[in-house]
Amino acid sequence: MNTCTVLLENSNKNFPHSKCSHGLSLLLEIDNYKILFDTGPNSDFIYNANLLKKNLNSVDTVVLSHSHYDHCCGYTEFVKKFRCRELICSDRFFYDKYGITDGVYYNKGIDFDEKFLNCFVIHTTFVERTLKLTNKIFIHSNIENTEDFEPLPKKYFIKKGNDFESDLFLDESVLVIDNHDGLTLIVGCSHPGIVSIVKNVSKIHEKKVKTIIGGLHLSNSNQDRIEKTIISLEELGVESVYLGHCTGDKILDELKKKNSLIKAHSFSTGAEIQL
Repeated sequence: MNTCTVLLENSNKNFPHSKCSHGLSLLLEIDNYKILFDTGPNSDFIYNANLLKKNLNSVDTVVLSHSHYDHCCGYTEFVKKFRCRELICSDRFFYDKYGITDGVYYNKGIDFDEKFLNCFVIHTTFVERTLKLTNKIFIHSNIENTEDFEPLPKKYFIKKGNDFESDLFLDESVLVIDNHDGLTLIVGCSHPGIVSIVKNVSKIHEKKVKTIIGGLHLSNSNQDRIEKTIISLEELGVESVYLGHCTGDKILDELKKKNSLIKAHSFSTGAEIQL
């Protein structure tokens, strides 16, 4: 059975003895191939993996969706404790990431660099567009925002020298599982916009995305965007969503209120989702 286990999410309401932090970490087990998708902001996901009796020494590769701290800063502890030396991320992963509050820039990025990877002899695959990992697993990056109703977050920046540029999130990577009759899409935060991502992935694979798992970054979105997102995902053929982290309650509440064709589920730390 292929599964996605939530090692870390903002909440642990269904797994009270676990640790939770603002962040995301998923363990994907697909045809005896194990992928650690994001590592959260610290080592809490390792503690939870032990509680769940998940052996992280058997992880084949790590995929980091984008270089914000809440998805990647647990990676250094993972490298120090476990044997996996395969890493997949975007070719733009090491851009310096910043946020802004009250006109003051603050670091939202990661706590390691390429020197760290070299020190621990990490074999890193930088994805420019598409990477075929196995016959059914693919990584896509450099996904452009294409929908007018999905504006990019204005509070995030990339630092280049002494200048700050708006972050277009071209570094964001997503994972796709091709199940022949449709696609399962694994996302970290969906900063480029979930509809933009689904359209891009569907075009590449010439198949419908049937299932979405991860964060949609819609917690601060207005009602118009929520409604247009739901309509678009329905038109694109999405059948089920498993949402957490940065998604917010608005879209889940709206999907249930509308009796949408899309089956909506929330997840928290410790959940297991069948793929």
